[in-house]
Amino acid sequence: MRFMPRFSRLWRPEWLALCLILCLAAWPAPARAAAETALQHVQIRVIAAGNSGPQEKNAGITDVLPFLKETLRYSSYQLLSTRTVTPAENLRVSLDSGLTLAFRELRGRSCTVNLERRGQLVVTTRVNLLPGQPIIVGPVPEPGGTVLLTVLNGE
Repeated sequence: MRFMPRFSRLWRPEWLALCLILCLAAWPAPARAAAETALQHVQIRVIAAGNSGPQEKNAGITDVLPFLKETLRYSSYQLLSTRTVTPAENLRVSLDSGLTLAFRELRGRSCTVNLERRGQLVVTTRVNLLPGQPIIVGPVPEPGGTVLLTVLNGE
């Protein structure tokens, strides 16, 4: 216990208080950290996909077209509508073709989305929306062999 007197000079109340203040100031606030990672906007696109007809040039889907072709392998894709929303708990977004997208359980960039068609639940899934990484919710079958895709992009 001979070393204790030397260290007792270092641990004065002023130093302890200063260390505590510096540690608390450097600790990230949960609200600030959540705000930095929270979704600001989500782009929602409703796209009709099928195997009949040639692919039309569609400026609204050029950024996701390679992803769609690689993932789903349909021969044609047509943009039906685009919406950009700020996600909020229990937000319901009405889309074309009788589709409704609902956001639930928002936590940072992740949330649960429910896709409904004319009031009937079609898909429920948990997604992590990152910028530049589209997510397909669906498909929803349509008459004539086409399907409706809902493509989400976090911004």
